Amino acid sequence: MRRATNFLWYGAGVLGFTTAALIFLIAGGHFDPRPLGPLQASWPTAQQISPPLTEQINWLQGELPAPPITLRLTASLAHGALDVGYGLILQTDRESLIIAVSPLGYAAVWQVIDNEVKAIQPWQTWPHIRPVDNELWLDVQDGELTIRFNRELYARLPLTAVPQQVGYYSINFEAGQDGVVRFGELQLFGHE
Repeated sequence: MRRATNFLWYGAGVLGFTTAALIFLIAGGHFDPRPLGPLQASWPTAQQISPPLTEQINWLQGELPAPPITLRLTASLAHGALDVGYGLILQTDRESLIIAVSPLGYAAVWQVIDNEVKAIQPWQTWPHIRPVDNELWLDVQDGELTIRFNRELYARLPLTAVPQQVGYYSINFEAGQDGVVRFGELQLFGHE
């Protein structure tokens, strides 16, 4: 009986230590994704106004370097219409890829080739989207795009071409008022 009790106390101690160690490691960010190289460039914060029932694109200066690269951005609805989407647009020679979130808890990915729109991931609720300050994290490497929202894996998609340009994207689905989106500093990581 005493031996069984000692074994239970030993097991409880090991379980407690393991749990505490895991909490410490998770809180310390040891399991968070890492950028694909050191910081290479950044673009300053910006605001973008989306008039009712329109989409807006603000292309950023400079071409993207060859992969592997990471793009990391925090964006949020500053004020106005709630039914908006915002995020990043990647451009290749003949297509655009739009990655967007909504403060209402939705996310989507779609592709535009020769003015034809194809939903890759249609607008749908996703539990990791927040009402404010959503982080978009894009990794481009080995012909694949990895998308994370708030550091949680959303999708891995094959790329038909290497993105050459990036821009801020917003769309307003409401008819009554403007939506104003605040884009934080966009960071580009990679190797020269």
